[in-house]
Amino acid sequence: MKIAVTGANGFVGSNLANHLSQAGHCVLSLVRASADTSLLPPGCDIQAVDYQDLSSLQTNLDGYDVLIHSAGKTRTINYSQMHESNVLATLHILRALNQLPSIKHFIFISSQAVSGFSTDMTLKREDDPPRPITHYGKSKHRAEELIRRQCKRPWTIIRPVSVFGEGDHDFLPLFRMAEKGIKIRIGNRKRYVNLIYVRDLCRFIESTIFSPQTTGQILFASDGNAYCYDEIQDQIGETCGGIKREIIIPEALVKMGAKVMDSIGLIIGKAPLLNSHKVKEMLAPAWLCSIDKARELINWHPDGDLKDQFQRTYQWYKSQNWL
Repeated sequence: MKIAVTGANGFVGSNLANHLSQAGHCVLSLVRASADTSLLPPGCDIQAVDYQDLSSLQTNLDGYDVLIHSAGKTRTINYSQMHESNVLATLHILRALNQLPSIKHFIFISSQAVSGFSTDMTLKREDDPPRPITHYGKSKHRAEELIRRQCKRPWTIIRPVSVFGEGDHDFLPLFRMAEKGIKIRIGNRKRYVNLIYVRDLCRFIESTIFSPQTTGQILFASDGNAYCYDEIQDQIGETCGGIKREIIIPEALVKMGAKVMDSIGLIIGKAPLLNSHKVKEMLAPAWLCSIDKARELINWHPDGDLKDQFQRTYQWYKSQNWL
């Protein structure tokens, strides 16, 4: 099958392009002209595209069966940048694919951030009212609404939870601290999250391609387990040689530090990894969702266990000299 993947230079996109190629599909990796494509394996069919240019999109997408839209930004210094990257780019892609009869399925990689957090251990479901709390979540929600209103091709929206694995930058600081034997705890409250390993997410996405029952549906993508932040850090610590010291940082201090980083981001014109929006997510009581729908529609059963997945991630970081 001929599959085009936007944002193929990114963490999820590069893993997805590689996974689909190994599965025997003809994959076109779409990237911005300025993109760093080092995460893509040699021999990939890479094409630079302007997501704001309708003719560029139509030229590159013509003849492909499936379009998986994974391009976008997770951090920006203001909402305007987030809107341009995540909403307007999606709008232009929709306008292009609506005029391309070859596209039989459009898959949009959204985010759990659209649904918002849980105040207790209640699992969010796909039909719950969206309650995004960050610029990122709000932009993904608006992109979802565009798809629901304007997409003239069969579509599926996937909302991954926190994704980790080979090529990820967000979990890297936890591994760096763990290598030094350090574990960070913010405040004294327990907080819970869902996770999904990037290779599992790639299998999930591929499954939706061949499942017509996912057309017009929104699906959460998770491994189905609820993890406490302490448990995650302990597992990473065990992978890296063991935790020797725990540092507790008051919530107020983290919020203050995030505001300082926000200011630095404005000065340098680049959003830092730690920012006020990230802290909002980190301090939420629980980011939990149900995968009952995915189990029903695509017979979803994640592979492996967290310990093994963290070990693979750690070995990749070491092999790439990220650690």
